[in-house]
Amino acid sequence: MARQQADRDDLFREARGLSQRVEFRIPAPPTNQGSLPADPVCLAGITGRGGVSIYLGQDYMLGFNARGELRRVHRHGLSYRAEKGRQLTELRRERIDDRPVNISRGLLASEMESLRIEFGRVVDRVRQTLAANKVAISRAAPEGREAEVVSNLLAVLKLVAEPPVIADGM
Repeated sequence: MARQQADRDDLFREARGLSQRVEFRIPAPPTNQGSLPADPVCLAGITGRGGVSIYLGQDYMLGFNARGELRRVHRHGLSYRAEKGRQLTELRRERIDDRPVNISRGLLASEMESLRIEFGRVVDRVRQTLAANKVAISRAAPEGREAEVVSNLLAVLKLVAEPPVIADGM
């Protein structure tokens, strides 16, 4: 447990690319809806370019541009990125002959749709939690401006469709 708390401290501290960010608890999903993360600790923030990033635990991140389009994902040890033509590519590292090799694979339409639905549920959980006005913010940057950061996050999250639209390239 101490290791997990140290990881969370590092994540909040290292998320300096998020000019405005908050850490808070979200309710666990009523059922395990697919592979939604069960970790109730969330870090959400606004990037310098007006996009938003959402972290649930150490192994789940969604990154959106300022138009609310999905750009990057880290999920269960795999990474995904948006490509031209509004496609998602799965990225993974493997060792071949003791050398790290990046392997990419375009997703099938059915795989993309399933992931988009999952990502939409995650964004909806975050949106609902922040909009409930009962959220207990454990940390915020800038400090002392939690209400402003939450308001700004909700404004950006309104741009994210459900399910999210994939950006047309990075």
